Amino acid sequence: MIGSKVCLQSIIENVHEILKCFKCGEYCHPPFKQNTEGKLVCPFCLQCYQRGITVLSGRIFLLEKMYSLFEFPCKYNLHGCEFKEKGAKLVEHHKVCYYVSTFCPNIACCWKGRSKELFDHFLFYHPHWIKIYDLNIREITYSIESERAAYEFKTILAFGNVFAIHLARNHRTGLFCYIATNMEPFDIADYECMIEFSWGKGQTSTTILKLTQSNNTMREKIYDLPQQDLLLIRYIEIIQLS
Repeated sequence: MIGSKVCLQSIIENVHEILKCFKCGEYCHPPFKQNTEGKLVCPFCLQCYQRGITVLSGRIFLLEKMYSLFEFPCKYNLHGCEFKEKGAKLVEHHKVCYYVSTFCPNIACCWKGRSKELFDHFLFYHPHWIKIYDLNIREITYSIESERAAYEFKTILAFGNVFAIHLARNHRTGLFCYIATNMEPFDIADYECMIEFSWGKGQTSTTILKLTQSNNTMREKIYDLPQQDLLLIRYIEIIQLS
């Protein structure tokens, strides 16, 4: 009996190794992609190293069956998550896991890691995008402009926690969307986000955002602005309520 358990455990460990990305070591999920040597590669590494990886076409049905039969630890288990589940359910868990890795918002950069590590990454590689107010408050700002809309992504370290504030404005309609979320597990009821906007000739408006759990959709607010006016963010502050 003991020998059977040891044998089964060995099989599970081997399956776990087979389903890991050969580049980063994280578990891959269907649809699986493999290189010419039969090694799996995850979507993140495929995007970062696409020029150096040749991927074979077609589904790998045997691996998909193995994936559905065995339990796997959460891909963020090294960050502290203890969740385990069979493949299909694990994918759903990854969408809401509090220990999720974050990515560098600079689309030309392939860095990923814990949200608090993002600030050290920016200090070293993208120092012109980070502001340090004191040892406890840091802010990263990354903006993207397109023909349709302007986007601004802010990551703020305050009170020992990491917050994400995403804002977008549609150039044609003036529709302004925003959301403030937590990037790691903490009680969002203890905080609010205050944003001060300005437009036109010195006009200002202040909005208090209640934090929402990560992965929620952006809230929308329409400011009645003339088309030529540019809505600017003057100030963002995280407020601790208790």
